[in-house]
Amino acid sequence: MMSFSDAVKICFTKKFVKTSGRASRAEFWWFYLFRGIQLPWYVLGFLIAVTNPHNDIANIFGNIFFGVGIIFSLITCIPYTCVFIRRLHDKGHSALWLLRWLLRIFLITLLLEGLGFVFSSQTGFTNSFDFDYVCKLTFGLSYFVGLIVNIFKGNKGPNQYGPDPLDPQSQKINPQPITEGITKVTIIEDKQTEEIIDVEL
Repeated sequence: MMSFSDAVKICFTKKFVKTSGRASRAEFWWFYLFRGIQLPWYVLGFLIAVTNPHNDIANIFGNIFFGVGIIFSLITCIPYTCVFIRRLHDKGHSALWLLRWLLRIFLITLLLEGLGFVFSSQTGFTNSFDFDYVCKLTFGLSYFVGLIVNIFKGNKGPNQYGPDPLDPQSQKINPQPITEGITKVTIIEDKQTEEIIDVEL
């Protein structure tokens, strides 16, 4: 089982911009927890700004806390995106799979918002079409779908994206191409019986 420190180290050093391969649930969720460190900075900055709205020093510290949270979020954005994609690979999905989900949710949300706007205009209710709300809801639901997918265990054994991260043996196996195996069989068939016996021994 991968530890918290191992997950952070791997995502920041070995696989900072690497989207190929697969990531285990431990690697993803430990780094997700690490990225949550930005939340207290936002909360502190918000509390300082709300409780001391007319205090210049408090506003400065509030902005500093917000700035630290934003910087941390930007630094971890790239490795988080990469480990997110590798986690999708572990389930046998590509990044385009999530984009297709995003498009579906966007179209459904757009349709519902449009129907609500038409219904309100016909019944006399005041309801404006809010495209910004549609975009926010789309990205929010897509993010939620991605997290739900990452809860479940990945494919057992190698898949099209690489070896199983939970099976160390699969990472050591380097299967030979089929053509090479056929070549070897042909050579053995052409050899004499004594040579074949020596190979089998």
